[in-house]
Amino acid sequence: MSFSEFLTTKQVINLLHIDRTTLYRMLNDGRIKGVKIGNQWRFSKSEVDKLLSGVSSETEELPKDFIEDIPYQCIIPVQDVVADIAEIGLFLADKEGKQLTEISNSCEFCEMIRSTEKGRAACAVSWQKLAQSKETEVHFIQCHAGLQYAMAKVDDTSQKLGMLIAGQFTLKNLKENLSRDKIKLLAEKLELDKKELISAAKKIAVLDDRRETKISGWLKNLAKTFAQLTRDRVDFISRFRQIMNLSMINPNK
Repeated sequence: MSFSEFLTTKQVINLLHIDRTTLYRMLNDGRIKGVKIGNQWRFSKSEVDKLLSGVSSETEELPKDFIEDIPYQCIIPVQDVVADIAEIGLFLADKEGKQLTEISNSCEFCEMIRSTEKGRAACAVSWQKLAQSKETEVHFIQCHAGLQYAMAKVDDTSQKLGMLIAGQFTLKNLKENLSRDKIKLLAEKLELDKKELISAAKKIAVLDDRRETKISGWLKNLAKTFAQLTRDRVDFISRFRQIMNLSMINPNK
């Protein structure tokens, strides 16, 4: 790096609109990097440009656990609308398959199953299996109750941060998975009323090939949207922190 690519203390103060004390505080806590030449500090122009654009020296990345930075107030209404339009159940889970949001448009059949402790545990295991899948594209699996579920990764291109899970439907060629005999066995296992569970099963959505393909596309695009919303929130918070840091005033001044 040539000497012309370094800025003086005065130049940095003028560019960032801060005082000398704040600049030295930023040096001490690592918000800006500088080199000392003789008795004078010099600062990389590229470092200062990053601060002006709202990007810190140590770029803040989307957190691995994904949970704390999800803008739920934006995501949940979108989740509700898509679930209603597609006539399926839909929710967000972490990368281990643990449920993060309430299931939008949950069907009566699944609500009955999840009303029991055994049913909730069995559903959790089904979602964990989805999380453990090595598939990179949207794919379908059968849950413990015979219904279909599909998963799309919510990621930042380098790692899976969470999952968007759609389910509570069956496919035309898989309707036999919800036969009366199988539902009776499920009701016995979960200690549910057989007639009521059979009645609820009749209301389960049955998807043809066209709707199955559409749901795969919707799910993939929605997962990308949720990831971008979360990424935008992280970026906003990062920029806000930069503004706050640059606005700090030495109380002893």
